[in-house]
Amino acid sequence: MLARVLFAPDAPLSDKLLGVAILVVFAGCFFLVGWVILKLLRFSKKVAGGVGTDATVTSMGPKREGSDQHHVVFTFTTYTGFGVWLVQSTQRYELPYDVANDVLKKLLRHNCTWGLLGPGLVFVPFLSVAEYSRRRKEIDRQRQGFEPIMKSDR
Repeated sequence: MLARVLFAPDAPLSDKLLGVAILVVFAGCFFLVGWVILKLLRFSKKVAGGVGTDATVTSMGPKREGSDQHHVVFTFTTYTGFGVWLVQSTQRYELPYDVANDVLKKLLRHNCTWGLLGPGLVFVPFLSVAEYSRRRKEIDRQRQGFEPIMKSDR
């Protein structure tokens, strides 16, 4: 019905303007709902402790501060998105072995929750699990005394 009003050659100008106004209001509501959802995602991420340096700080307990553990170095790519919006960021960590495993699990959980809301719904879980297993092996090799292997660091 709206298309008939907008594209009919004999339709009065007031009907055409009303149709355009309805389309503008509908598009505005769509963008407003998307904006509110993104703000809620950001707020809930802050409340949940977030990911990145926050995950590092919250997973380090006072019992580990005095220990003489060797640090391991790894990078991990996180995916965060909603709708057609997707942010891919690579973060580098240098942490004690036990803390590195905790942070790595939190980063995988982040990708498997916040990464699924974007356009990478099909690919993000497979990429994340593959990178998780690769980084776990890398951390284990570093713990055994091998040098850090940082192919993605340039």
